[in-house]
Amino acid sequence: MLARSAGFNMSNATTSHDERISPRFRGIDGLRALAIIAIVAYHASPSPFSGGFLGVTTFFVITGFLMTRSIEHAWQSGRFRYATMIRKRLIRLWPMLLSSIALTVPLIYLLAPSLLPKTQSDALPSAVFAVNWVYILRKVPYFAAAGLPSPFTPLWFIAVIMQFAIVWTALLWLLHRVCRSRAWLHGAVWFMIILSSIAMAWSASHGDDTTHAYYGLDTRAAEMLVGAELALMLDDTAAWRAAIGASAEGGSSARRMPVWLSRVLNWYGSLGSVHVDALDIAAMVSLMVLAVGCFTVHGDDAWMYRGGFTGAALLSACIVAACTSADSLTDRVLGCAPLVTIGSRAFALYLVHYPLLEVMNPATRTADLPWWGWLVEALILCAAAELLYKFVERPLTRAHDDKHEGLAQPFGMANRGADNQSSLSDTTETMPPFDSLRRRVSAPVISTMSSLRPAARVLSVAGLITAVVLGVVPANWQEISYRRAVMLRPEIAERSVSRLHDPHHGKSASPKMKASDAHAGTSPAPHTTSSSKPPEPTPSVTPKAEKVPKGMPLTQWAYDASSGSCSADPLIIGDSVALGAAEPLQQIMPKAIIDAQVSRQLGTAPGFYAQHAAAGTAGNAVVVALGDNGAIRDESTLQGIVEAFDGKPVYFLTLRTPVSWQDPNNATIRSFAAHHANVGVIDWYGTSEGHSEYLYDDGTHLTPQGRDAYAIMMRQAFCGQ
Repeated sequence: MLARSAGFNMSNATTSHDERISPRFRGIDGLRALAIIAIVAYHASPSPFSGGFLGVTTFFVITGFLMTRSIEHAWQSGRFRYATMIRKRLIRLWPMLLSSIALTVPLIYLLAPSLLPKTQSDALPSAVFAVNWVYILRKVPYFAAAGLPSPFTPLWFIAVIMQFAIVWTALLWLLHRVCRSRAWLHGAVWFMIILSSIAMAWSASHGDDTTHAYYGLDTRAAEMLVGAELALMLDDTAAWRAAIGASAEGGSSARRMPVWLSRVLNWYGSLGSVHVDALDIAAMVSLMVLAVGCFTVHGDDAWMYRGGFTGAALLSACIVAACTSADSLTDRVLGCAPLVTIGSRAFALYLVHYPLLEVMNPATRTADLPWWGWLVEALILCAAAELLYKFVERPLTRAHDDKHEGLAQPFGMANRGADNQSSLSDTTETMPPFDSLRRRVSAPVISTMSSLRPAARVLSVAGLITAVVLGVVPANWQEISYRRAVMLRPEIAERSVSRLHDPHHGKSASPKMKASDAHAGTSPAPHTTSSSKPPEPTPSVTPKAEKVPKGMPLTQWAYDASSGSCSADPLIIGDSVALGAAEPLQQIMPKAIIDAQVSRQLGTAPGFYAQHAAAGTAGNAVVVALGDNGAIRDESTLQGIVEAFDGKPVYFLTLRTPVSWQDPNNATIRSFAAHHANVGVIDWYGTSEGHSEYLYDDGTHLTPQGRDAYAIMMRQAFCGQ
């Protein structure tokens, strides 16, 4: 018995091409299930799957594999029509895409209106499969996008799939016509894989971010081309094995592979009734490597753009190849009923999971979700995906689906009812006579609509209208979003005066108040003789913070209970969060120097300190309220900042922001402060815990209540009140 290393049994070697492609690969369904689970877990917050985005690479490989099998089948059977192939992709993708838009927009308006502006800006580009290029033009990085997310962010993947279908279908047709042999065809595909991988590496290393490298069709094509090359290789191998069998029966000689390669590929064992061959072992190793990557890889790892994504695609292709053997270990493991069920709903789950996760897990949540909360959310996601699958994705006609496997679906799922030619002819016969052009335009539309369920028809039309309205109507979407958000959360409404301002005590202390004025009424130091050691001055205040740094001039500062002001004079270097709290901070710490700016990075702190030191406004202590806009590489970054501050006591603030670097940054700050006496910690993360009213819907910036709480926290860190 020959090995099934190419994905086909010898018993199938003499079957026709139509028969070879007809089975549905249950193992690929299971692989699709694992990929969508990784993606959903990656988008959960917090997520243990830092590399869950590798599931997208697996989907790309499956897409390229099944798309190429479909094109090859049409080409070899003489039924290849470019327009027909593209129409089948549209039939599969567009109704689901438009339905998701139709359902997402009202959901966002009703429950998460702060996401509406980005929803509005992305709806039309998503509907026309162009949102990935829109993100590239806007320079919106996937792994470090600023502000609130767009519920349509995952639709970039659908756009790339459709763009690849348009280009690759034509390109493969052209390669068939110009390549002298199959070897030339394989060489051309490998050349394109290498070229796309180089384009990704170049794009990632020659830009400010990885936006183009991650979203571009040119840079992600390598992963789909790996799947395409696998389909071509398996097709050639099956034909070659058929020729071997035919020549053996006829007694003639045939070209054989090298002996060493034949031995490796033909090795197999068995576990009961399950066959295990070399490809099974390679597939299981590949699966374990990808699983480890889901826990350890990060999207900002430079090596991922220098061959990492292509390597993940090759590993995925190895698993897909093993799944094409019906009785292999890989197919038995991945083809179990639970995984197959999840895999068949993968497209629906991909479309519904991200908007629902954003609604169910708002950025303002400041407490961890209990385990049962995650279970409830998982059940909601599964229920929503099941409804979308049954009432939108599944077609009315299943005959064609039972006969042929997927035609380049984004998740490798079958093309439901795309070739229902009989229903098309029956429909056109009953139509009144039209001219030839009208008939050619209307017939595909009628065929498409007739294959959809009523819910799919309604939602598709509704989604298209919604996308056009959002993209064309010049409404003030920011104002609409804000008004709806205030209805849901009245605490975010702006107010003209901070509650820290006390009208009974007049204006707060002037920023020009002298240090001597702040200590009026304090007891003078006792007289001492020259022979005795002077006692330590009694501090005027007792700071309250997670860790108070040594060296603060506590005898020079005082708290004025009548005005609620603290006379401390720190230099506060911050980003947009500190900038938002500048007004109440200046009210209760009038001598503080507040230097805050939107999108400021942590590494800029020494430069701004130097400017203030030269101007004589560096204060007696420094507060570094940065870290929201990027990850801290290691403690050496903080060491360099502290060394630039001339030995002054330094406070670092922990951060509260719904990004992947929140917890690592806080851990780095605490670890560094623990080993440096003159470094303290002000815990904004802890202060805001359980107080969603402190934060706007982005989970980072401060509401009026949050600004006051932030200012009081800062005052306590210096004056204890």
